[in-house]
Amino acid sequence: MTKGVNQIIDLKFFIDKISPAVEEQKQITDNNTTFGEHFVYSFNELSLKQLEQELQEQQQREFCDIFEYRLMGKEISYGSIPAEILGSFLNNLQKVVSRIAQSIATEVPSSVISNDIADATKLNVQAFAPGSFKIICSSFRPDVGVFNGMPPINEENLTFKANQKLFDLLESISEQDSLLNEVEDLNPYAISAIAELFKSLKKSEIEVEATWQGLNHKTTKYIENKNIVKAYDMFSNFETTPKEIEETFKGNVIAINVEKNYFEFKDENSRKIKVDFDKRALDVLKDKGVNPLFEKLYDLSIIKLTYTTPSGKMKEINNFLTIEPME
Repeated sequence: MTKGVNQIIDLKFFIDKISPAVEEQKQITDNNTTFGEHFVYSFNELSLKQLEQELQEQQQREFCDIFEYRLMGKEISYGSIPAEILGSFLNNLQKVVSRIAQSIATEVPSSVISNDIADATKLNVQAFAPGSFKIICSSFRPDVGVFNGMPPINEENLTFKANQKLFDLLESISEQDSLLNEVEDLNPYAISAIAELFKSLKKSEIEVEATWQGLNHKTTKYIENKNIVKAYDMFSNFETTPKEIEETFKGNVIAINVEKNYFEFKDENSRKIKVDFDKRALDVLKDKGVNPLFEKLYDLSIIKLTYTTPSGKMKEINNFLTIEPME
């Protein structure tokens, strides 16, 4: 943990400590017109705002988001939690953030999370605190090149987008249709990770209050266990592993989109197939001389992924495997 992040956490603890006292003072002042009471409150309110401004500036300098997860349940007491529950929550939370990021960054689902995405979405546990049981984490916004040309502070950053999606999910957890809409565009591995998080919370009978202290905003979501149970039941029939079938075709490439990483292939029966590929495969396509301007014939191998979303829609994704020009 860097010195800068240490200072951010210390400052956050201090703000959290004095905020209730200032709020209580405000209530007293609202019912009391004494000049002295108003003066003391005004001074303390101004001091608190200055501290909050300082916290925001330090987060801006460090490109650092602060996440606070307050866990509540029958096995959790003031500042104490079973290690099994804590470990399961943190492990599943990290998987959800990384899997959502993977789903946002690429249209090619993979059972393996790349090092770039794992590094970009890493959550660091900074402190534990009383209050049922609070976990305070930090996450940085490095520019790992997933969104080229965008500065780390930009809200198009992958870390921001992944956590924004997570908090949107938490916001919609009590409404089944809204929750289904939120996960519809995620790949099956991300949906499975979300289901596993709900499963662990349901099993431990935990409720969660999640707070995101961003670079220029603060968001808090409260998730009741009854809504967690409903959400998990909705996801429980979801097929966690997509079916994978290797297929081969003969034909030619008729279009390619290097920005969105896919090409269109027309086989011998004039059937058009959209094939997704990752950035590393782009070099392979170049080496094989793939160019839609030339009607060259190729042998194409793909991995076809099929899965059903929690809303019941069947989805199919064709992942590039190999391509060879035909003699």
